[in-house]
Amino acid sequence: MYKILGTLPRLQSIVLGLDNAISPGHIIREPHLIDPGILDALVNSAVDEKLAIAIFRAISAAKPERLLPLERLEVHPNGGHGWNICHFRTYWTDVAVLNAGHSWLVERMFPGLGSDALSVNQI
Repeated sequence: MYKILGTLPRLQSIVLGLDNAISPGHIIREPHLIDPGILDALVNSAVDEKLAIAIFRAISAAKPERLLPLERLEVHPNGGHGWNICHFRTYWTDVAVLNAGHSWLVERMFPGLGSDALSVNQI
């Protein structure tokens, strides 16, 4: 999907919402310990700096040289099907989930100069 986005000729800035919807085929080894839907949603909502950079680079790598380069990317985990970090706190009070679900802004540091240096900030 990210490679397809890279082929859009005028794409220079994009905001992505990553859906943390529960996958129907999720399997858990000890179902009596945790609701598999909560575990799936927690994993799918985890967005970190490395993932945001990887998405930026995947889109950028797919852009032919003659197209405008990607300059800005925002990545936001969305609460698919009603699952979100507040919901997790109800069930997992002892799990530190505050770092899961943060949004990130990745920007080319020197737009228009062909630099690959990136600025990455949690938003």
